[in-house]
Amino acid sequence: SAVRKQAELRRYFPDVEDETLVDDFSCALLLRGFLLHGRLYITDGHLCFHSNTMGMKTVEVIPMRLVASVSRESAAVVFPSTIQITTVEGQVFLFSSFLYGKRAYNLIRQLCKPYSCGVARSTSTIDISS
Repeated sequence: SAVRKQAELRRYFPDVEDETLVDDFSCALLLRGFLLHGRLYITDGHLCFHSNTMGMKTVEVIPMRLVASVSRESAAVVFPSTIQITTVEGQVFLFSSFLYGKRAYNLIRQLCKPYSCGVARSTSTIDISS
């Protein structure tokens, strides 16, 4: 339910507790060569990822105002429909394994517009070996 998801947002991300959850997606974050399955919570001002994979908690909070570009990438056949978020500081976040990847991508694009972040559509292959 929406109330339960809003409560999860507040519990995992106390810094954005005053924001309203727009949507959330089950997905994976590629971090240091590992896919960490978790949930991407999207508010009107932040992208918030939470994972608790094999006891390893991972939390990433990306302010929309720091997003430089959003693109859809193809990371070989293994990770289709990956969304790449690049910040103005040069950080790159790769989110994949979406059930509704196109919907997530379109929502992020829409919410990024007020912040003038760049939006690109790419079909390049991402090197996941590093």
